[in-house]
Amino acid sequence: MNGSAALVDNANASQSRRVFWDQDVYQLELERIFSRCWLMLGHDSLVPKPGDFITTYMAEDRVILSRQ
Repeated sequence: MNGSAALVDNANASQSRRVFWDQDVYQLELERIFSRCWLMLGHDSLVPKPGDFITTYMAEDRVILSRQ
């Protein structure tokens, strides 16, 4: 897949069903979205006290979110 423009219909505010199951779309999202920008891992209420932590994912990478 070279791009994602064919997957979006702006005039009808819809998108192709391929975005939910296509491996090429997933790989494109990993490359163009998840590897290039900040990601919200969780709300601060999930780790309210110093020393609290949770484990979660950033795309395919397992990470620890902690409060210092």
